[in-house]
Amino acid sequence: MDTPIWQKFNAAAGQYDQVSLLQQQSARHLLDWMGPVVPNSVWLDAGCGTGVLAKTLAAQGARVWAIDLAPNMLKALENDDRIQTILADISQLPLADDMLDGAVSNFALHWLGSGIVPEILRVIQPGGEAWLAIPVAGSLSEVALRYPGFPLFQFEPVQAWLEQAGSVLVKYETQKFSQDFTNLKALIAAIRQMGGDQTGQTQSGQKKSSQDLSRWKQWLQDQSPIALSFEVLFLHLKKPASAHPLAFLNTY
Repeated sequence: MDTPIWQKFNAAAGQYDQVSLLQQQSARHLLDWMGPVVPNSVWLDAGCGTGVLAKTLAAQGARVWAIDLAPNMLKALENDDRIQTILADISQLPLADDMLDGAVSNFALHWLGSGIVPEILRVIQPGGEAWLAIPVAGSLSEVALRYPGFPLFQFEPVQAWLEQAGSVLVKYETQKFSQDFTNLKALIAAIRQMGGDQTGQTQSGQKKSSQDLSRWKQWLQDQSPIALSFEVLFLHLKKPASAHPLAFLNTY
């Protein structure tokens, strides 16, 4: 049975901040993009990890509900009295409707897909805002181009997220973040250290065949430098002031 992704992140918590350079660049860009929050406002950090966003919002005077499914990640936030940590799945937030002023998330929502947007908005009060950073299709492009068939996570395209946002979208932009590695083997090791390893399977979800394993060995012998890159979509959403705040969302 495959290891749940939260368990991989849980195991990586101790070194996550040291190896997740691109994720931290994305978090800093998101914070710069949104600007400071109102003191004493109440925010959600969805899939908070070690809490780069939550810590910054708390330092600005906000109160933060930091939610993650990896308990070791939450330990980094235990000593801040403005941050309430919750061990939970963000696909089903244990929060009441309309209870928060806003929500943030960085490098977490792609694991659940664009259908998570209504759940994030559900807990924000009418007029509240969400600021989200989401890796999208185009991420890991250097690996995909050099090693066709390499088993990579299937990121959703920008358009899927924009369609899900619909009329609540205020603005968006995309940024590319890259880090150079000496070779593919070093790149894979870094991804595993940060807990994001999804390379044990083929794209169909089946275990690698002997032919796949042979190709894999050839790839790992390649000593050419290669970049790890993420194409990140930054979304600013605003929930309308409405008696029926979820009526604006797409329904299926």
